[in-house]
Amino acid sequence: MLGRDQANRQFSWVRFVYSYDNSDFETYAFFFDHLRNKLSDSALKKLVICSDDEKALVKATTTSFYSSKHVLCTRHLRQRAQQKLIDDAITLSERQEILEYIFGENGLINTNDAICYQVMS
Repeated sequence: MLGRDQANRQFSWVRFVYSYDNSDFETYAFFFDHLRNKLSDSALKKLVICSDDEKALVKATTTSFYSSKHVLCTRHLRQRAQQKLIDDAITLSERQEILEYIFGENGLINTNDAICYQVMS
């Protein structure tokens, strides 16, 4: 599959969903160690892992792919934030405003550097 980064540069990516009865570190690590052994050194150097920040998954990927970059899935982050706002009884209009401020086109997640983030937050 092809994607585009913020600078509109094209890159290749592979998406997989790992579904298993045991969502624990050992199971994930077994899977990712096997995957690591199938990848070339050059592929490992360019590897970026995107996850929903599930603890066992993050621990396994950082153990198996210690030199790779790990990023969080904004869709999952938005879902969690939205559920937290619902749980805290925030009104619909306030929830929409908060989520737009964070995840919208000009939201915090789209800042280019720490200075812009600090200015916006």
